[in-house]
Amino acid sequence: MPGHELHVRTDEEAEIELHWIPLDEAVLAVLEGRLHNPSAVVGILAAAAARDNNFNGLRPGDAPWPAHPSQR
Repeated sequence: MPGHELHVRTDEEAEIELHWIPLDEAVLAVLEGRLHNPSAVVGILAAAAARDNNFNGLRPGDAPWPAHPSQR
C-alpha cells in the first residue's frame, strides 16, 4: 500500500506494529490470552466462526448497519 494511503499513527498508536498472521494463529493467541484488544478479539473470533460456515450467511460488506432499537 502506498505510504500516502496509510493511517499516520500518533501518541499511543505510534509504536503499534502491523503483522499479518494466519487466522488459526490469531484464534490461538486470543484463546491463550496473548491478545487483549476487544475489537481484535471479536473480529478474530467472528472471522473464525464465519470461516467454519464457509463464509455463508454474511451480510455484504456495503450493507447498512442496522440502527440500535433505541435509535429507531
